[in-house]
Amino acid sequence: MTILFAANEFESFTTIGGTVDSSATENDADFQRAQILVLSGTSSDGVTNPRNGAVAVLDGAQPTDVWIHFVTTFPPLGSSTDRQFFECRDEVNDLGIFRFDQENGSLEFEVNVSGSYVNQGVSFGLPSDSEMQVDVHLVINGDGTGTIDVFFDKISIANYSGNIDSSIAGLGALLFTSVRPGGNETTNGQGFRELIVADEQTTEMRVATLEITGAGTENTWSGGAVTDINAVTLDDLAVLASDTAGQRAAFTLGDLTATAQGLTPLAVCVGARGRNSGGGPTGVQMGLKTGSGDVLNAAQTLGAGFGRHYEVYETNLATALEWTIADINGMELLLVSAA
Repeated sequence: MTILFAANEFESFTTIGGTVDSSATENDADFQRAQILVLSGTSSDGVTNPRNGAVAVLDGAQPTDVWIHFVTTFPPLGSSTDRQFFECRDEVNDLGIFRFDQENGSLEFEVNVSGSYVNQGVSFGLPSDSEMQVDVHLVINGDGTGTIDVFFDKISIANYSGNIDSSIAGLGALLFTSVRPGGNETTNGQGFRELIVADEQTTEMRVATLEITGAGTENTWSGGAVTDINAVTLDDLAVLASDTAGQRAAFTLGDLTATAQGLTPLAVCVGARGRNSGGGPTGVQMGLKTGSGDVLNAAQTLGAGFGRHYEVYETNLATALEWTIADINGMELLLVSAA
């Protein structure tokens, strides 16, 4: 199996066109400590500039047979007009593939058939002020056709097989927006967490987030400390800095809860935000220190502005074996600056 993306924390997403709240919201203490909260807005054309949102981009990937998983927490919906809350996009050609809308409290499942979205006739009562697990199996055949199977809370609620826009190359980005909540539109919002993109069925998968708990066993970075990066609320002013390639910093992590330890680890994802302020190192390796050695991939290049970066490790590279609970509970986060 291959996991292309897995994330809970806000740093793994790119914000667009409006307000996204990254403050901690404890929805499930067994598996995660935060969600992204997308606030409703009115400045949008509904397609290229959707209402306030966040995007998860599959860097370098454009898969055509993929499972998508996330948990969403709905605000009080009220009885407002049409608002999409999720859209799957082809990043190469900037085309939507399918999306979910809410129309006066009910779901619409819409597919881009030949350049425009077509409602597939699904009417599903969205759970106001509660949460729902969403899983979608998307297959793009490459001949202008495809299939889309939709599961809500592990139950099949919609199936599509037929024409899609012939210019769609594959899945490149997932766009999370907000249904319009009841009450105050600028303070209520829709939450998203546990995003997984994989080539295997995701209905039984979960994402557990390990909190940074303190300074690790080494730190040779030239500036900053654990207090500068150990925050759920996004803060690009408090940073860890390196002025020489090869500097290393490690941080201790919390353990998996007893509930999460009952599952089989499939992968470990490391995510962070970073930038190159000019001069010095231009990249970073994001990995882990384990009892068997370092787990590191090639350096990712940092841009001039803050951007999200992540690495997915499906095996413990230090042992060349599958991850174990003991591996995960004994590891530290590791950041290495690179030229």
